[in-house]
Amino acid sequence: MSDSPKYCSARLSREREEALRRERKHREAERRRAAEEKQRRERAARVERQQGRRTELARRCQALQAGAARAGAAPRLAALVATLDATGRALSAAGTDTEMTRQQVALDAAQTALVGLERDVVAAIAREERAELLRALQGQAGQVQARLAARFDAAGAQATAGALERLGVQLREGRFADFDRDRAEAGRLVARHADEVAGGHARWLAARDWGQALAGELTDAYRALQQDARDGGMPAARVASLEAAAGSLSQQLEAEAFEALVMGEASLRGELAAATAEVEEWLDRRARRETVLAALAEALPSLGFSIDPRSLDLAPPGEELTVLRAYRAGGGELGVTVGHDPEGGNEIYYEMEGFPHQEQRAGGTVVKTCDELEGLLETLHSAVRGQGVEVGELDWEGKPATRPDPHTAATAGTPQAVDSARSGGSAGSAG
Repeated sequence: MSDSPKYCSARLSREREEALRRERKHREAERRRAAEEKQRRERAARVERQQGRRTELARRCQALQAGAARAGAAPRLAALVATLDATGRALSAAGTDTEMTRQQVALDAAQTALVGLERDVVAAIAREERAELLRALQGQAGQVQARLAARFDAAGAQATAGALERLGVQLREGRFADFDRDRAEAGRLVARHADEVAGGHARWLAARDWGQALAGELTDAYRALQQDARDGGMPAARVASLEAAAGSLSQQLEAEAFEALVMGEASLRGELAAATAEVEEWLDRRARRETVLAALAEALPSLGFSIDPRSLDLAPPGEELTVLRAYRAGGGELGVTVGHDPEGGNEIYYEMEGFPHQEQRAGGTVVKTCDELEGLLETLHSAVRGQGVEVGELDWEGKPATRPDPHTAATAGTPQAVDSARSGGSAGSAG
């Protein structure tokens, strides 16, 4: 038997693969559970915000009672109050995002109706008393927060302030005809401004809620994925790229780029899905390698070998290799490296010292044999087959009636190949 590396194939049994699938489903279930809990908390926060909004609309209705009675709009106000009460009960009972959205739309409609009612009441009162009309317009305009006005309708805020100021001057100077001429335009400016700010703010809040929920969901997924990747020994650069993806989402939240998040949801979810598939494939390959190596480690003592526990840490970080070294009391050292092949199986490489081998030239071919080592490895393979690892045929360079194997030919001249040739090795694969 030659002194070159040997290899064979190894593949997990159906039971081992099924165990891997169950582990994967468990991880996915844990992620779903965490996501559902986060959604529940966010839904409760949404309910609280919308209830606060409903309370504010109810307060405005309460403030409008006297004016509605004077304007003959009390029935409209009562219907609006009943709608707000029903919406509040529905919000408390809402159990899904769809129901929450439905009630939010109902609040939007109620707000629009309230704005219209306020506008009508103002118009009716205007016919009775111009000063009261002006105060009502000023109050309506004052309900728009200055910071929201500046953000969502700065031009409208300036135009509204100018119109109200002109009405005040006309009222103080007794120019009632000018007041009557300009008051309708001022009312339209106030109403339009309120609608623009409310609409812009509502759209911004919707984008914020959606963007925050999306970014939170994806960030949590990336964090969990990053931890799995780190625990699974993925290359540091790939783990860092998952951290960068989560960091990018946080940066967009800090910049309040909610609309960009929402518009890019499909792309962001696609990137997460691709990263998840990559990490899961890495973890599956690692689990297969460790399963193969564990089967070998369990079988070697029965053949008289002692395993050096320190050798289990010799695989280079971030590389898809698992290694061990074992020693026989009567002499002989065996090194085992488990890698993976592109078809989803594994390759096992053996390096050994202390085993005699023979070389014979047959024509132009050198035939290399080592009966003791070949018998030992075949016995080892028979043992691991009973543990759910299907080991392929043992092969090596110079095996009788064979040509040099592809792995040894490809690595000839490298330090690994030289060491293997010097120590007298064998190689095999597990598919």
